[in-house]
Amino acid sequence: DLSSSTRFNCPHEDPNLLDWHMNSTWDGSIPSSGDVILPSNSRIIVRQSLNEILGVITIPPTSELIFGETESGISFDIHGVNVMGKLTIGSETCRIGTPITI
Repeated sequence: DLSSSTRFNCPHEDPNLLDWHMNSTWDGSIPSSGDVILPSNSRIIVRQSLNEILGVITIPPTSELIFGETESGISFDIHGVNVMGKLTIGSETCRIGTPITI
């Protein structure tokens, strides 16, 4: 149940997150192939599945990649991930209630 009243401080509900699927997050164009480096000093949310397969995703030390949730789940097809910053899927007080496949 996505609206459980026992959940709080959900990382994916922060209104200041940058959306993976918005051109403005990537200075013009959403990544559609190859390796991807998240912008420095950014907190980016994935709210829906990718339509393509990407290479290695690098999360710089000052950045965070956060997964949200949808009723149908999220599929994030990549060849690898290099986490130097933070990769977040839910939290201790906000368990993700739908499948996320990386």
